[in-house]
Amino acid sequence: MNTKKAGTKQVGTKKARVSVARTAALKALKQVFSGQSLSVVQPQSIDQLDDKRDRGLANELVNGVLRWRWQLEFFVSLLLSKPLKKKDHEIQLILMMALYEITECRTPDYAIINESVELVRKSGKKWAASLVNAVLRRFTREQETLLAAVSDNEQAQFSHPQWILDKVKNDWPQHWQDILQANNQRPAFCLRVNRRQTTASDYQVLLTEQGLVSERVDLSSDAIKLEQGIDVRLLPGFVEGMVSVQDAGAQLAALLLDIPESPSTIEPDSTGPDATNPDTTNNCRVLDLCAAPGGKTCHILEHHPVLQQLLAVELDE
Repeated sequence: MNTKKAGTKQVGTKKARVSVARTAALKALKQVFSGQSLSVVQPQSIDQLDDKRDRGLANELVNGVLRWRWQLEFFVSLLLSKPLKKKDHEIQLILMMALYEITECRTPDYAIINESVELVRKSGKKWAASLVNAVLRRFTREQETLLAAVSDNEQAQFSHPQWILDKVKNDWPQHWQDILQANNQRPAFCLRVNRRQTTASDYQVLLTEQGLVSERVDLSSDAIKLEQGIDVRLLPGFVEGMVSVQDAGAQLAALLLDIPESPSTIEPDSTGPDATNPDTTNNCRVLDLCAAPGGKTCHILEHHPVLQQLLAVELDE
């Protein structure tokens, strides 16, 4: 994986310069590990960064740590002589961010280590600066040995909690490794065209005019995959709701529902008060549980505009 380096903008004093990207990433990870949804946290922190390079690095670190959490925690457990206390979880996150960046990004090791040490100091845990420095330097020296140790720990190797490993093994005994490895792949940058405003073919024309390379996805007639990621605010018609970012697989939810494509396929209820109104002839109701941030909900409404009711339920308001 090749990620762009963060911008040169720094925060803090001359003695404790820390990139705004890593500061924002740490803040976001603290909120997510405390129980908040990343879809809620990201707009409040990462998306507020001015420099797109900083946004790119912050996103890379946050998503990378979350995707490879179990493997990174495994490395930390091997590198520390004793576990960190619960109140020092922030140090654990800084170590995980640094380990991910060392193994997956192009940033020089010395720069990652220096920034991590300063980030610990900036967070008010100055006593841990030497610990972080020693742990990360040890990892760079013993990286091959530590990476080899992963093969002896399934949870670390596939970076999934044990309960998911057990379920996938049970349900797909012949393919469980392929499924877990695929689940760790970097997702493609997929869009969902709002069919109430345009078509995927017409939207591709707009993308081409902007110099953006794209291709259609077989899973959904509304899906388009971009060749490379882009700031969503630069997508044509994004602000107007013409297009959303949504994985092609997630778009199957609206397509697999047993809902007629148009009200003409439903027999009117001749006894009902509004039997002559085509908008009330569709008696289908949809219950969308765990609905945030709303991508599937909106896609269902775009694809099936004549529903009697759609109820979206979400714990996080």
